[in-house]
Amino acid sequence: MAHELQRLQRQHLQIIDLCVAGLDNHAIAAQLDRNAVSIGLILNSPLAQSELARRREKLESHIDADISNSVTRARTLIDNAAFKAAEKQIELLTDESPRIQHVAAKDILDRAMGRSQDRESKAPTIVIDAETINLLQVANIESQKTVKVVIAEDAKE
Repeated sequence: MAHELQRLQRQHLQIIDLCVAGLDNHAIAAQLDRNAVSIGLILNSPLAQSELARRREKLESHIDADISNSVTRARTLIDNAAFKAAEKQIELLTDESPRIQHVAAKDILDRAMGRSQDRESKAPTIVIDAETINLLQVANIESQKTVKVVIAEDAKE
């Protein structure tokens, strides 16, 4: 074909840039003060199609990387928040009030079993695995021993 591009010129690359940016033939033509038909011929040439595909693939890989990084950052934030929440629950297990200890233990067990505290609540539920439950139980037993020792020492005095 006589009108096929043999190599891309600077203006062809500018047209490709605008196309990759999301402009249609008419918008590109208006911006560059060209005819929409000639823009279409340039963009439909095999050479321009190859360059468009290469640039779109590169753009998509950057977008995929950005999304992946965002997901990783979000997971880290959620993990940190869950860890802080679990630490607070463990701290509440050693509170002076038996009622607060009971509520904390119930919360831990409810979350471990995947039960929501409030059935109508839209708050996310943190599920605690079996290993964490075992560690919490050991911490609770140890804290109770410490409380009993302190109470016994206070009684002796």
